[in-house]
Amino acid sequence: MAGTRSADDPGIIRFDFPEHGVDPLEPIDWLDWFAKFDAAGLVLLYQETTPDGARSNFCRLLEADAAGALATDVEWVDASPGASV
Repeated sequence: MAGTRSADDPGIIRFDFPEHGVDPLEPIDWLDWFAKFDAAGLVLLYQETTPDGARSNFCRLLEADAAGALATDVEWVDASPGASV
């Protein structure tokens, strides 16, 4: 997110959906993005389709502890390197 980056930290990371371009986002390298994701202990919670079957763009980056408390009916996928998905 613009204004949160420093020399050694990419700042707040988010996904950019251009059609919803509300926040002042600036692109960063994927390696930097994933390094921050891992260092912060984040997980990605997302929804592929809405209850009526339409495509969903819902996603949220959460701390792993918070994700367990919020998600009650979620299929968890381990996307760690070497994990079988």
